[in-house]
Amino acid sequence: MKKTYVLLALLTFALANFAQTVKVHKSSLKLDGTNIIADEMGFAELTIEAHNSLIEGKTITPYQNTYYKDSKSIELFPGFPVDFSSSPKENAVYCNMDEDPELEIIYIGFSNVFAYNIDGTLVSGFPSETFTNLAETPPSLGDITGDGIPEIVFATRYQGSSLIGSVYAYDLEGKILPNFPINHGYNGGAPSLFDVDNDGKLEILISKRINGSTNAELYIYNEDGTVVENWPQAFPHYIPTGSISVADIDNDQQAEIVAAYYKGIVAFELDGTQIFDFPLPENVSISYSSPVIANLDETPEKEIIFGTWGFSGAEAKVYVLDYQGNSYPNWPIEVQWNIAAHVSIADIDQNGTLDIFAVDQVGGSATFYLYGWDKDGNQLSGFPIAKDFAGFSQILIADIDNDQQLELITDDNRTYAGSYAGLYHSFNHDGSEITNDWPLELSSGGTFYKTPTILDVDQDGNLDFLGAGGTIAPYTTSAYLWKLNIPVPANHLLPLTTAMYNLQRTGEYIPPSTQETFSVTFNIMDELEPEITLSGYGTQTATGGTSVFYDVNETPDPGILYTIELAGFETINDYVIVDEDEIVVIDMISTSIFETQNKPISIYPNPSNGSFTIKNLTDIQNLISIDITDITGKRIQSNQYSLLKEQCIIEKSGIYFIKIQTENQIFSEKIIIQ
Repeated sequence: MKKTYVLLALLTFALANFAQTVKVHKSSLKLDGTNIIADEMGFAELTIEAHNSLIEGKTITPYQNTYYKDSKSIELFPGFPVDFSSSPKENAVYCNMDEDPELEIIYIGFSNVFAYNIDGTLVSGFPSETFTNLAETPPSLGDITGDGIPEIVFATRYQGSSLIGSVYAYDLEGKILPNFPINHGYNGGAPSLFDVDNDGKLEILISKRINGSTNAELYIYNEDGTVVENWPQAFPHYIPTGSISVADIDNDQQAEIVAAYYKGIVAFELDGTQIFDFPLPENVSISYSSPVIANLDETPEKEIIFGTWGFSGAEAKVYVLDYQGNSYPNWPIEVQWNIAAHVSIADIDQNGTLDIFAVDQVGGSATFYLYGWDKDGNQLSGFPIAKDFAGFSQILIADIDNDQQLELITDDNRTYAGSYAGLYHSFNHDGSEITNDWPLELSSGGTFYKTPTILDVDQDGNLDFLGAGGTIAPYTTSAYLWKLNIPVPANHLLPLTTAMYNLQRTGEYIPPSTQETFSVTFNIMDELEPEITLSGYGTQTATGGTSVFYDVNETPDPGILYTIELAGFETINDYVIVDEDEIVVIDMISTSIFETQNKPISIYPNPSNGSFTIKNLTDIQNLISIDITDITGKRIQSNQYSLLKEQCIIEKSGIYFIKIQTENQIFSEKIIIQ
């Protein structure tokens, strides 16, 4: 206990009083390292001054910030940044938590769950009640109860005389779920969520360090806190701070589990049977870089990609394994410094083959490297990119400037204190840097393990960017939300917008070519002839009383609401998401006849056990349609006889919306089914 206290005190002093810090293994020091305080794997955080005096051959030059500028197009949302007490290792999840169309942003603080509206105010019910121990890893979001509404899942831990920790799950009202917290033990990283037993409920996958040893275990929990049959399974070494990946790697139509431990990669069947154990060479380890899964070639099986650390003379590398745990041809590839973040996969130049990207943790005279290779290990033109300072977050990939090309967005971690603030850079697919309005600069704090997020938080049809900076003197996270003011592109131009590819953190890249094709129909409900543009799919001219059709590729993502905007028109069912083989119809009516009036209906009982009444429905004049949609916008009932008779029944619990359109009015009411 005393040793831990001294470590925290020294690091706090160092980061509060020096501009920049780096993390190194003590075996690289000129001295014997006995006077260096390090973690259990031998890594210590040093100031640049200490680094340059103790490390042979690699000198870091403190970077002088030159990026203070006034952005004209990109702007912060009013009310941001917002501050809360939390660990440096943190990123957000998001979903629609209420009846408005905007998304809310969810962070895990040290001892509370925080949920923010787009104006920076806290969502009702948040922050949550205080929980035990400290949350040092990010949350996951998914439906673990099977009620159609996602839950917030995360873990806490404490490393002292004994390794302890818990797994928590909260609902969207800030209340802890029954059977939680689970007394789990010291966890290695963020939980992942996946439906292991195909029962419609996501299970919780999380690692555990064994107290008093260097071994670990992988647990899978049900929503009632019980352990899934045949689990846990043992690992031969510590689990790093990362998440567990899940995908069908061998094309047997069943998912497999792939996890990193400090000295290798191991894969399991869902029933706990081990598939392979790939050990790393001596003095090479995995730290923070979770395995990413993608199909790199023409074979149906998938590959596993991850980065490593090197120490005691060993070099850091990026590895690619096949589904049996064998090294992929021409891999691994050596890099200049340690890879701390998850690697990123996408077809950056849209030539039909995937590319691999990774970013250095620290560097030399040109101290930041962003690497790019094709699947065969050939360096892409324009790469590696030498930039200013260390990258600690997974590289995001998306079209952020409306040029129908993919860009790379990466962090530039400077410091936790002082005048040097973290940045977010963006690069074109050819390696050239975007300088119009970029980089985005934090006012203070570093981007240390804070993967940003690209989303449309206010559902206005334009991209937004969520990032964060952290300090440890004191421990504080500042969340920044920017308006990029760029139209949301087609889905194939948004391959990687959040950590580990999805909010469940399962780590699989799914190319647009394998996604479902859906038909989106616009019904124009008056006599105008507007031009309708669906971003990425062109513009069509509509005639009043007719329809316009688009075929689109989308990946349904729980909690993400797709909205369509058209100047001069109001969408009726404006909570829209494409789902399995569903034809989504978007009815539109001119705003020239749209009026905001008092809602003439009421719903009772609300909440309901499944049966409820829409009062005064039969009194509405000129009724055109009535729909019931779930929280994702999926239409549950429409213009049915039971609805028109006011008595309604919904069998599945969840949050639903009653949407009513008349000739001159559109309104909705929320109903909760318990």
